[in-house]
Amino acid sequence: MKIESVIFGELEINEDTIITFKGGIPGFSEEKYVIIEDEENKVFFWIQSIENPIVVLPLINARFFVEEYVPIINNPLFSETSEEDMAIYNIVKVTDNIEELTVNLKGPIVIDTKEKKGMQVVSDGDFSVKHQLFTGKSKKEAN
Repeated sequence: MKIESVIFGELEINEDTIITFKGGIPGFSEEKYVIIEDEENKVFFWIQSIENPIVVLPLINARFFVEEYVPIINNPLFSETSEEDMAIYNIVKVTDNIEELTVNLKGPIVIDTKEKKGMQVVSDGDFSVKHQLFTGKSKKEAN
């Protein structure tokens, strides 16, 4: 299947990789997405709408950067999802200055890789929505 992306142009995707977000991601009405690994920088990913080429968000696996990050997912959609079938990503807010990149630790994107369903959830725990990626502080602490 071919889709369009404002960042990647025309993409050939396997229909088995489509993830359904019932009701979309907050702020976006699109419900079907794919995860794209950044070929140049393997720690970054992108979540791309298959319905709208301009809806594409940068992601990371925050556990790679923030050792103490272990989100607690108490959401009925994932109550029967095993840990090995659960992928957790975090949305990155991109700025011109790489030192000011922030990541949303409070609202991870959770995907059941087996059932191909996803949702942005609110994680239990004391996490920031603006955690500075390279300083390890929340935005409010850094200022």
